[in-house]
Amino acid sequence: MLSEKDSEELIFNFRKSLNKHISSKKNPDARNACIMNITRNDGKELLFFAYSSAAGLSQKELSAIAADGFELVPDVSLEHLRSLYACRGMGQWHTEPRLINFMNCSPGYIENVANVLIISEIDCCATCLKYTIEVFRAANGAIDVYTDEYGKVPSRGISPNFKFH
Repeated sequence: MLSEKDSEELIFNFRKSLNKHISSKKNPDARNACIMNITRNDGKELLFFAYSSAAGLSQKELSAIAADGFELVPDVSLEHLRSLYACRGMGQWHTEPRLINFMNCSPGYIENVANVLIISEIDCCATCLKYTIEVFRAANGAIDVYTDEYGKVPSRGISPNFKFH
């Protein structure tokens, strides 16, 4: 699992890429950036990236972000979403359920996960905690789930609370 310093560095660089490649007219800094760090049972680590307004991005923006090493996870089909972690309808828009649903719907992932670290600029909302993260924890007791949240509040102009930047 990533260290706190590595988590911070990764989310910092992910944000840099988002702000660099997404049109300022879309106000990318007002949207959440989130990363899921999965450690598999064999020790291999995987990283997945989500942005809360991904559906509004052009193919050019998505490609540029991916070229920086931050390919965003795709949508999970609504058919699957209804039976997974829909987060009271926010499953495709909020980043945490988007990442959990992607992992849950990817063949061979969930059975091989030892732990999950969710790294988020904006603290997880109460709905995501209650209807996604806690439900996922309860359904997958053998998987340790951790969160690193950085306290960003775009509506109040509060930047992420980083220790190393």
